[in-house]
Amino acid sequence: MEINPALEAQVGAWAEAQLSPERVTHVRGVVTTAARLAARYAPQETSRVRLAAWIHDVAKDWDDARLLAYAEAQHLPITPTEREVPLLLHGAVSYALAAERFDLDDPLLRDEMAAAGPERAARFSWQRAARETLSVYRSIMQP
Repeated sequence: MEINPALEAQVGAWAEAQLSPERVTHVRGVVTTAARLAARYAPQETSRVRLAAWIHDVAKDWDDARLLAYAEAQHLPITPTEREVPLLLHGAVSYALAAERFDLDDPLLRDEMAAAGPERAARFSWQRAARETLSVYRSIMQP
């Protein structure tokens, strides 16, 4: 699969048609920022990064039942955490939708978009919140 400006334009127009006006503004900002970062740190990946930025939130506004149903119907891997918080599936579902619509087959893009939700969730565990809260309390209590 070759990612070229014509494909990006098609994907961008499709993504915008799927999104709320507020989400379109966000995604356009992500595309711009991601492209700048890629140009600086991974210029050979700029096209792929821009494509991912267009796709990443296509299913973000779907409700939990719809995300789970689509993921199950497409046989996407679903972790226990994603079953508990289906919003974490939105990246994987967004890629699957784009892959189906545009015949995309990019394992790196697919895997990175699928991993983004669980990776973000791991940063916000109850255990971590408790540790950080306890640390603040201890710092306040020390003379």
